Amino acid sequence: MRDTDLIDELNTMRLGVRNVFETRDGEFGSRELARLDVFEDLNFNRRVTPLAHRYWSNPADEFLQSRSDLFVNAQVSPARWLNVGTITRFSFEHSCVPEINNYITLLETDIFSITVGSAYLKDYFEQYYAQAEYKISERYRVRGSWHYDADLSDFVYQRYAFQTRIGNTWLTEFYISHRVGSTREDNTSFGVTVRILGL
Repeated sequence: MRDTDLIDELNTMRLGVRNVFETRDGEFGSRELARLDVFEDLNFNRRVTPLAHRYWSNPADEFLQSRSDLFVNAQVSPARWLNVGTITRFSFEHSCVPEINNYITLLETDIFSITVGSAYLKDYFEQYYAQAEYKISERYRVRGSWHYDADLSDFVYQRYAFQTRIGNTWLTEFYISHRVGSTREDNTSFGVTVRILGL
């Protein structure tokens, strides 16, 4: 419930277009070949764009916008085992690209996958990451995630997880994570998550 009293009034309508292109697949019937999603919020009450002060040095009242930045999610899958995509935020009002997230995923059906990517937030951080997942059996999986900060020249986040399936109902994950420079929680943490798959 942190900062509950600081929540601003929000009256927004989100407009978006989802475009999915599929192709025939001899083994699976069909698969997604490309995707292009575009979203933008219309603010009935002008509001401040998150982290606006980092993008431009205008007077405070000019931070107020009636429209949000434009969010674009684009992905292509030229082969069954390859996904290449980007999630990007454009600010046409201030002629800048404040956020870019790119990724490449290699996968072998549902047995193994590895993703490498980058996360950039203008004047705030530039990070590179890798995520891997391996299916040991129908019941067990292992996952790993590593984030490297270019400005700090250090791994700022690591997470290792072991997942087990109990029957057809429960999915349990045990994990250990380590974060550098955390101000709200311990740098190293252990945890368990439980999810109900169905009843």
